[in-house]
Amino acid sequence: MDRQAIDDLYHAHHRDGWGSVAEDELEFFQSVIAADRPGNFIEVGTASGLSGGFLARFLAENGGRRLVTLDFEEQFFGDRSRQVGFQIDPVKGDAAIEVARYRGITLLDLPEDVTGFDMGFVDANHQHPWPLLDTLLLHPRMPRGGKLFHHDLKLYRDDGHFNSIGPKHCYDQFPDSHRHVSAARGGNSYWLDLSMSREELGARGAAGLLIPWTLMEPLPEAQIEAAAAQLGRHYGPALRDTFLTAAARFNWIRISRPKRIIGKLKRRFAAAG
Repeated sequence: MDRQAIDDLYHAHHRDGWGSVAEDELEFFQSVIAADRPGNFIEVGTASGLSGGFLARFLAENGGRRLVTLDFEEQFFGDRSRQVGFQIDPVKGDAAIEVARYRGITLLDLPEDVTGFDMGFVDANHQHPWPLLDTLLLHPRMPRGGKLFHHDLKLYRDDGHFNSIGPKHCYDQFPDSHRHVSAARGGNSYWLDLSMSREELGARGAAGLLIPWTLMEPLPEAQIEAAAAQLGRHYGPALRDTFLTAAARFNWIRISRPKRIIGKLKRRFAAAG
């Protein structure tokens, strides 16, 4: 697709407030897909399906065979009358590629035989540790390594909510040689190169998991158990135990201090200065 075709299709389906990727971010994805030509692609966080539809087109144009997309929700958060992924088919059009859709699950629940990916895109829960956890869980499903896109690197700065810092914490765990930020949307999207050993990624993951979590709702016990089991199976007991330690420390909701206390401190500093 050329720029004009992307622009026309994007504006026919995009709606403000739906949290979609921007046009130049789509061009970023397209350029990397054209260069690397992945056969199998996974998207974590389907939402409306706008990005999934475009990814299907980009993959089909470059020899791709399969797109798997999943979302924790059944209904789209931006319009609860619509099912997650409702825009995939209208945007995908007649692109010749297999699309498998999973609703109502996280990556923890995806059957383990759904694997063999060459590239992926994580745009789901932005609260730490989810972006990092999704990355760790995807590595075993990408046996040859490959690039993994992430979205909303700067969302925590733009919306002012510390909960949205997950993509930033995930990015920070990777060396410069294995990460790249696009100029698109002011540096909002990036890829990570998962072509590294399980041992190295596990060590980097452990460091990131011990950064205080920013959850709006604690992880249920079943998710803690599933994540610990999968991390232990794929990375060994050290990462499993680190995850359980982090969960014991941080798996609770943080409540902001009352604004009156912040106001009092500001007045005190102003008087002192």
